[in-house]
Amino acid sequence: MTGKLPRKLIDELDGLAQKLITAAPEERNRILTHLQRYEESGLVPLPVLIQMSEEDLNAVSVYAIGALGRNRQPAAVDQLLRLLQRHRNESAMLLETLVEALGETGAPQTALPLLELLGIRPGWRGVLERLIPAMRKKEDTKALATREYLVLPVVRALAKINNPQSTARLGEFLGHKDPLVRWHTIQAMSNTGRLEFIENFRVLAAQDPDSIVREMAAIALDRLLPPPPVSAK
Repeated sequence: MTGKLPRKLIDELDGLAQKLITAAPEERNRILTHLQRYEESGLVPLPVLIQMSEEDLNAVSVYAIGALGRNRQPAAVDQLLRLLQRHRNESAMLLETLVEALGETGAPQTALPLLELLGIRPGWRGVLERLIPAMRKKEDTKALATREYLVLPVVRALAKINNPQSTARLGEFLGHKDPLVRWHTIQAMSNTGRLEFIENFRVLAAQDPDSIVREMAAIALDRLLPPPPVSAK
């Protein structure tokens, strides 16, 4: 590890990074906490976090990915987007880590790349692919399983990013089989203040089989609809 850091700090960071590789879970948690304290104190600058995120060793790169999400600077967001593109065909767990970090940045430009993980593409071709099944690119079983695994993390991330144009395209997930996906989809859509899904929310508030979804839909309606006029006495 290099960078404009004191030699002693570089050696300590290298030592901690190496320990992450072989440490038991309890010790790993202590190391991660120690690294996060350095991060929060400003002792680990952004270029070092970017370099750590390039490591092949999962424990090191996963920590750095989370740190880049917390950093939120444009260079951190750019690095996360590069990593997402590079690793989009790798393990679902690594992709989930990247999705969560992108959500933490709150950066609007991350919304479309996240939607693409769910097969939602921008532009007219994306619309046609969704309307005409024959136009969709065939995916293998692993790719489809990864996409399904990422639905909840992506919807959660979009709720934090709050990009109205992108979030409005989550409509199909209001009927997802997982109630947590429906819950976070309602949250993401209501956060934008857009009203086109009001009727969907009304149906969910009245008819969804899961109580947490009905409650969230009712909260969304209260948030989006003006209060009824006060009747004159």
